[in-house]
Amino acid sequence: MIINLTPHALGVYDAEGKNLIATIPSSGMVRVNTSAVEAGVVEIDGNSVPVVETTYGTVDGLPAAKEGTIYVVSVLVIAALKAANIDRSDVVSPDTGSGSVVRDGEGKILGVKRFTR
Repeated sequence: MIINLTPHALGVYDAEGKNLIATIPSSGMVRVNTSAVEAGVVEIDGNSVPVVETTYGTVDGLPAAKEGTIYVVSVLVIAALKAANIDRSDVVSPDTGSGSVVRDGEGKILGVKRFTR
């Protein structure tokens, strides 16, 4: 079973990116807690725009591992788990790099050909 914990339905395509294998509906959301500290400003046309340093913390909303279940989350969630030394082989993210993204003629993302961990 695959549970999509991202905010959008996810299209999964074959290796060539031509055939849609599955559309995995969104069924919840996982968030990474963040905190921001002021780090300066950037000047744009005479206007000061604040710059912050963001620190990523704990992950909220990720269910406990369940045998036979894969959870799809954002790459940010994967990074937060790794930073916290939490090993969850049941958690994957859509691979949006390295030629894995499938797009329509206007460049809109339709889905991916693989996942990353």
